[in-house]
Amino acid sequence: MMNKRKFLVLKAAIDRETKNLDRIESRLQRYRRMLSDLEVQEKQYGALDLSDACILVGAALDDYYLAVENIFKVVATELDGGLPAGEHWHRRLLTNMMLEVPGIRPPLLSEDTVFQLDELRRFRHLFRNIYGFALDANRVADLAEKVPDITKHLKQEINSFMATMQAIYSISDES
Repeated sequence: MMNKRKFLVLKAAIDRETKNLDRIESRLQRYRRMLSDLEVQEKQYGALDLSDACILVGAALDDYYLAVENIFKVVATELDGGLPAGEHWHRRLLTNMMLEVPGIRPPLLSEDTVFQLDELRRFRHLFRNIYGFALDANRVADLAEKVPDITKHLKQEINSFMATMQAIYSISDES
């Protein structure tokens, strides 16, 4: 059973990662502009070339999904009884966020948001398993372009989730 203390810890952890998302998104947008500049002008950007820019944007996308997944880990450990096990646990962790767990929690994410985040999850796996110079600049730029919209929907769904959790467990805003 969730009490006020556990709810506040859950909220604080999610708020921390949401702030991290904002910082990462800001950095990602700066890098994305740099990547676009390199693609259009086909020149070096200081000491960086297109491959270097792809690595920077790819690292920011990796960080972004890490922050998102950290939110899922908090929900899974605090509410769902733990993280999924096995080889494909990252995917199952993401898809579990669509589940309503009767008597415990509402869904955190919509199917559409899970679909969008799954694209980032798959990219993260790719990013961690290939050489940076092998990244496709168009795919990296396309994913970076989608992040603001993903963030908007993700934050709306997190806010709705937390409001529902607060109502389910009758936790007031007052001390």
